[in-house]
Amino acid sequence: MPSLEGSFAKLLRAKEHFDQLKTEIAREKEAILRAVLTETTYDPQTGHFVVRVVWAPPIPPRFSTIVGDIIHNLRSALDHLAHQVTALHPDGPYDKSQWPIVSALSELKKVTTFRETLKLFTEPQLAIAKRHQPYGSIRALDEYFGRTVMPDESLPFFASTAPLAWIRDFSNTDKHRLLVDNFIIPEGQSITVKPIRDCANLSPIYWAVVPLKAGTEIAAFTADITGSNPQMGVDLNFTPEIGIECGRGMPTGMQATQSLELMAAKTLQIVREFEPFF
Repeated sequence: MPSLEGSFAKLLRAKEHFDQLKTEIAREKEAILRAVLTETTYDPQTGHFVVRVVWAPPIPPRFSTIVGDIIHNLRSALDHLAHQVTALHPDGPYDKSQWPIVSALSELKKVTTFRETLKLFTEPQLAIAKRHQPYGSIRALDEYFGRTVMPDESLPFFASTAPLAWIRDFSNTDKHRLLVDNFIIPEGQSITVKPIRDCANLSPIYWAVVPLKAGTEIAAFTADITGSNPQMGVDLNFTPEIGIECGRGMPTGMQATQSLELMAAKTLQIVREFEPFF
């Protein structure tokens, strides 16, 4: 008998991996903080001191494998859902069923597995599937709504559906090509500076909360130069978090746990909307 048991089991497994990821991150934070190295150089052309990352420790591959396991289970929860929905139809189930994730409505007809899966959806079920698609452009959104969509309408729609695109893209990358790329994100960042020689009155121009990778500029300062060899020192303090490579519409520097929570919430929302059919 068709049911959502498989989808909820996959969601539960994703949560177990998510809890493991949080534990692993907490265990590594102190070592990561001690290992980050920075350098400060003076640019006489601009008159600014610039702080750059010299070295940041590589994130152990196990973080990527756990992230991949979470995303795999979220994708599987959706695919289980699609199969069970086709099983409700008198001509189902469709053995090659797959939950569609597309950037434009036209793709639903071009991809055979999507097209054949959705043939066995009722109109209300099809409406749910189409409503949650991560349409990738204003033109695609116009096609879905059948009218011109204004920017104040499109931005919330893009934000709410983007996590589904992340599931598709990260799942394809992790499953077929590469581990999901992880990096260090500084949270609660603070920088303490002190003049060492030939400078005074240090004042920040900016400091950026960006992924910590070798060569990345994280801060710049002005100063009154009092000699020919100005030097300043920096103490960088932050809480290290783990980020994942940006997906479409994903803010730079978003924590892995934050983006994964959004992906899980979108998956659960879709599954729950199908509960009345079972």
